[in-house]
Amino acid sequence: MSTLNLKPANAPVRVYYATLQKFARGRFDNEGNIRGAFEDLLKKCARQFDWTLVPEYQVARTGQSPIRIDAALLDAFNLPRGYWEAKDEKDSLMEEMEKKFRAGYPRSNILFQRPTEALLFQDGRIAFHDSIEDPQKLVDCGSIS
Repeated sequence: MSTLNLKPANAPVRVYYATLQKFARGRFDNEGNIRGAFEDLLKKCARQFDWTLVPEYQVARTGQSPIRIDAALLDAFNLPRGYWEAKDEKDSLMEEMEKKFRAGYPRSNILFQRPTEALLFQDGRIAFHDSIEDPQKLVDCGSIS
């Protein structure tokens, strides 16, 4: 498996943090305002693997209406390689993760993220849960395989 080539000083990381700063100055802090900044970063990272980020990805559930995940990363065969669920600063990522899992969200390679924190669930466990206010921590989260 290829590894993500991303450094804290790379342009996509700098743009992500600059966008968050602009939004903070304007007090635009709800999920709808801020999720685009991370979505842009994910799109740029996905290109390294020839993956596509699909926003509002729908997952069928047996006997229930489908759920809609904020985004999925799909490979060339349209197979999901990972999922992303955006939150705002008011949300607890642990509580949101538990709530989403109860609702039937996938438990394979899903990132719960808010501007200052990320929680990556892989292989039945939390693989990363830390602040991402430091660009190196953000890169560390993306480097876990």
